[in-house]
Amino acid sequence: MWAFVDQDHEQRKDGVKRLKKICYAVSFLLLAPCLGWGWQGKVVRVTEGDTITILREAKNETIRLYGVDCPERGQDFGQNARQFTSDMVLGKKVDVQKVSTEQYGGTFGIVSIDGAVLNLELVKFGYAWVYRQHCTKKECYAWCQLEDEAKKEKLGLWRLPVAIPPWEFRSYRKKEKTAQGGEQSILVYHGDVSNHFFHAPGCEDFNCGNCIAVFKTREAAIRARYSPCGKCNP
Repeated sequence: MWAFVDQDHEQRKDGVKRLKKICYAVSFLLLAPCLGWGWQGKVVRVTEGDTITILREAKNETIRLYGVDCPERGQDFGQNARQFTSDMVLGKKVDVQKVSTEQYGGTFGIVSIDGAVLNLELVKFGYAWVYRQHCTKKECYAWCQLEDEAKKEKLGLWRLPVAIPPWEFRSYRKKEKTAQGGEQSILVYHGDVSNHFFHAPGCEDFNCGNCIAVFKTREAAIRARYSPCGKCNP
C-alpha cells in the first residue's frame, strides 16, 4: 500500500514541476514584449519622415519605419513629415525593435524614444498613413484608429482637399530619359474623354470609365483643352 502512496506522491510532484515550467514559459512569453527587445543607437540623419539613419556600434544603419508611409519628397507635407521626425529624434538616442529586413538590406523597425513611438506619433498628428497592406502586427489596429481620428480632426496632411497616398504617388510617377541621359520624374494625369476634365492621382474620379486620356504634365492636359477637376484641383 505504501508503495502505491509513494508512487502517487512522486507523480504529483512531477506534475507540479511540469506545471511550474509551463507557467514560467508562459510568463516569459507574456513579458517578452515589455523587456525592450532590440537595440539602441543615435539618429544621425533623417532622409524622409519614415526613413532615418542610426549610428550603431560605429556603423550607420538605415531604418524604414514599419507599418507607416509618409508623403514623398515633392508631395504636400513631405517636408513637414521630415521636420516632425527630425524634431523628435534627430541627434538623439532611440530604441529600435526590428520587424523585418528590407529588400535592399535596410531594416523595417519600430522606433521609440522616452516611451513615445515615432511610428505612432507620425500617424497621430497627421504626417503619415498606416500602410495597411503591410501593417500586420497587433499595434496596427490602434494605429488605424489614430489615423481615422487625425482625419476627423483634419490634422496635418488631412487638411488637404485631396490627400494622395504615397504608394499611389509612387506608382504614377514615371521615369523619362532626358536628352542628357538622366531621368526625370513625371506625375501622370488622367483625362475624361466625355467631359474633358482631367484628374490627379488620388482623386475619386481618377480611374473613371472614360478617363482613358493620359497626360504627363498639367500643361499638356490644358493644351489638349482639358479643364482641371473641381474636386482635386490638379
